[in-house]
Amino acid sequence: MTLSTKALLGNLLSFGAFFFTLRYGLGLLEMLSYPMEAIGSAIIASILAPKFLVRKKRLYLKLPGVKTPRAL
Repeated sequence: MTLSTKALLGNLLSFGAFFFTLRYGLGLLEMLSYPMEAIGSAIIASILAPKFLVRKKRLYLKLPGVKTPRAL
């Protein structure tokens, strides 16, 4: 598996985990319509989820709030 595939899968899994957790949490806390709940969860998850990057044949992890990515 190439590094770009690993980065894509890492991004997908991290976003999915944050999205479903936030969607469930927002569903419990507030009575929103389903589309608004999904859109709000997607926006918040895209901001909070860690990003996996490929630079110079190395895999990096970019955490929200941290300026420099860390090598994995």
